[in-house]
Amino acid sequence: MKNLMLAIILCFSSYQVSAQIEVSTNPIAVLFEAIPLTINKPINQDFGVGLDILAVPGAGTVIYYAKGRYYFSPRMGADRFHIGTFLGGVSDSFGIGFFVGQKIMSAKGVFLDLGVGLGRSFGGDVPLLPYGQLHVGYRFGRKTM
Repeated sequence: MKNLMLAIILCFSSYQVSAQIEVSTNPIAVLFEAIPLTINKPINQDFGVGLDILAVPGAGTVIYYAKGRYYFSPRMGADRFHIGTFLGGVSDSFGIGFFVGQKIMSAKGVFLDLGVGLGRSFGGDVPLLPYGQLHVGYRFGRKTM
C-alpha cells in the first residue's frame, strides 16, 4: 500500500511547474495535531482527479482517498458544484464510495473546498467509510482553464 501511495504522489509531482495543480489542507484538523494534505489535478474544465491523505501521528492512523470529480457548470475550470467517487480507507480497511461538494474559487487561485459522502468498507471493523472535506488551498499554474 505504501508503494501505491508513493507512486501516486510521484505521478502528481512529475507535472511541469506550469501545469495546473491544486494543493490544500484542512485548517481545523491541524489544530488537533493531524496532518491533512490534498493534491488535485484538473484534467479539463469538467473533470479532475486527486489524492487525500490524513495522518494522525498520535493514534498511528493514516486515512487515504484517491478520487475523481465531475464538475457541473464550472466558471473558472474545475470549480463549483461537483459529484465524485473515491477509493480508499483507513490503515486496515479499504472501500469505495461517492460524495458531493462545492469548490469556491477566487480569481487569485485561493479556494475553499467542501464535501461530504459515504462509502462501503470491504475490511476492518467499520462497515461504512465516511468522507468529509473542509479544505482551504491554492491552485498553482493557470488560474482558469
